[in-house]
Amino acid sequence: VYVSGFSTDVARVALAVELGQLMMPFLLLASIGAVIMGVLNGRQHFAAPAFAPILFSLGMIGTVWLFGQRGIHVLGWGVLAGGVLQLVFQLPFLRGHGIRYTPSLSFRDEGVREVLRLMMPAALALGVVQLNQLFVPFFASWNEGGTSALQNAILLVQMPQGVFAIAISTALLPGLSRQASLGDMDGFRRGMANGLALVIFFMVPAALFFVFFRYEIVDAIFNLGGKFDARAVQATAESLYWYSFGLIGMGGTVLANRFFYGMRNTRIPLLVALGSVLVNIACNIVFHLTVKDTAMIALSNSLAVTCNLVVLLLIISRKTGGLDWGSIGREAAKILIAACVMSAAVAATSAVFGIPETRTISFALLRFGAMLVVALVSFVAVAAVLRVAELGEIAAMIRGRLSRRTGGGS
Repeated sequence: VYVSGFSTDVARVALAVELGQLMMPFLLLASIGAVIMGVLNGRQHFAAPAFAPILFSLGMIGTVWLFGQRGIHVLGWGVLAGGVLQLVFQLPFLRGHGIRYTPSLSFRDEGVREVLRLMMPAALALGVVQLNQLFVPFFASWNEGGTSALQNAILLVQMPQGVFAIAISTALLPGLSRQASLGDMDGFRRGMANGLALVIFFMVPAALFFVFFRYEIVDAIFNLGGKFDARAVQATAESLYWYSFGLIGMGGTVLANRFFYGMRNTRIPLLVALGSVLVNIACNIVFHLTVKDTAMIALSNSLAVTCNLVVLLLIISRKTGGLDWGSIGREAAKILIAACVMSAAVAATSAVFGIPETRTISFALLRFGAMLVVALVSFVAVAAVLRVAELGEIAAMIRGRLSRRTGGGS
């Protein structure tokens, strides 16, 4: 049922079953890692949990790069390697906070009861969001190479989302919860507006970078072994293109859900997520019957998550008495200008390298590295000239962290 497009190919169905069995331990690795993330966030430690998902992606990519010639099962081992890396990476930080694990389970504990009460609607909401991704292989299985192209593209899209959007949302949650418990709606509203502006600050340049330079990115990251042909690069790049339009929706939805969790309201995110799944299904069916293009599955996901965010923001604005949309709009305009200048600078850098007759891996990596550096420098420089408030906040946080370390060391 899940990949019904494979139903006439017994060998592919058998391979899907084998890979599913091979990757099953990832569920345990990811679950333990998620609990550790929660513990560290509860201790106001956000850096390690935010960085851990990157190690999952790097584990997958590195395993394929090193052992890809040994067969398709290496992809399954890559998932397990990524799961181990993101779990093991967090353990030293857990010990650094003096935390040791002792098995214990008591349903009489009030904290356990509260977690169970709040967890079920939240888990259902997250499960509904995952349903959007479950429809990807169902529809993609009807197009040759579609499943791989979409999986490769979503790996790239999840990196800025995992590093920035989830980190911002997680860091804001304790403050939002505290303001909600005190009835401080003004502080609650400011926290939400600042968080949304920060999501825009990181997601807009990332989205434009993916949109305009998708071929160079795919060529540098996924073609390291030279196994990607022109068709594979094209399919992955086009999927990345359409996924990019949903970056703000993905990041903003994570933040908006935290708003409701801070209010101890887990029902609204669940209902809105259910609506987004219906949007995703409807779009996929329409595109499947008309366009029949794998990349349209990515567009369906982007439309669904964007609708999810818009509905949540409308509800939040009503509950808080209105967000400061004027301020958010002005900051978004400055960020968009900086991102456009960044794109022009990166395009010029790519043009300098040109298109060689004989492409090498070192050339692709050098070009991609230069593009990344130019993107970072040009975006930060223009944002500083335009006095983007979020850049100042980030700089202040970095200075504060460095001064605390210096003070502690002295």
